[in-house]
Amino acid sequence: PPEAGPPETARQGGPSVWALVTTLPQLRAAQRCGVGTVIVEDTPQITKALTEAERSEMYAALPYVMRRNSLDAVRRLIGCGYKGVLVRNLEELTLLKGSGFTGKIVADSSLYQWNTAAREVLLRECDLISLGWELSARDMQPLIEGAGERQILNVYGRIPMMITAGCVKKTAGVCGRAERARANSSRAEDRSAESDFFCVEDRKGIRFPVRCDCKYCGNVIYNSIPQSLHTFVSRKDPVAMGAAVWLCIFTDESGEQTESVLRWYRAAAGDGAAPDTAGVFSDHTTGHYKKSAI
Repeated sequence: PPEAGPPETARQGGPSVWALVTTLPQLRAAQRCGVGTVIVEDTPQITKALTEAERSEMYAALPYVMRRNSLDAVRRLIGCGYKGVLVRNLEELTLLKGSGFTGKIVADSSLYQWNTAAREVLLRECDLISLGWELSARDMQPLIEGAGERQILNVYGRIPMMITAGCVKKTAGVCGRAERARANSSRAEDRSAESDFFCVEDRKGIRFPVRCDCKYCGNVIYNSIPQSLHTFVSRKDPVAMGAAVWLCIFTDESGEQTESVLRWYRAAAGDGAAPDTAGVFSDHTTGHYKKSAI
């Protein structure tokens, strides 16, 4: 079993900053910032742009739900030459262990570590594990103690509120893939349409972004505003500083927004004072960091 985190988590004054990107502009922004480790969603836009050398230095994010009809696609993704993978469910972890995968395995926050017993199970199988969105700083403290060098803290990103197989765009009557099918299109890319964002609106007029992933037949509904822990990071909160990695997760942000957030967290990870937040963070939530869901 893994005994230590990968070398890119080695501390140089503070936690390492990683980025999880969904679009090509976000990926290029992360590269401009000098982010050492990037996790990429499996979208045609990113897949077509990456070179073999780039893939060998990145991690691939596996789908949230493992389906029988997407098994071949997941196997192809695992075999694409990425440095490692972000695992989002136990079925994918079982697949990796059974396939002789030799790359790095990172557990997403959806593989819950509510307590130290669950943490030890995941640590035996994964190189790094992620602290859950639902945990408070108080809940995280015992999980970081003795294993901080292998813990990932989500410091920025929209919290996934719901994962559903029901196509939100199709329900709303704006599914471009269905329109192309009705037009008897035979283009190969129709089978793995570009992951796209759509918005749903509640009765109060609050808009929630939805990522529609046709390739793996899934929809992720995100919170209306991102979580950001910059106020705690600015104070050098001991729990936040105890994690090996700060993960910034980008969904519908522009390249410019991505770059400004990453530059702020990279500067804040150092020994000096955190930089000014003006122009970087606007509406945000601190999630359950102060009060857990349990």
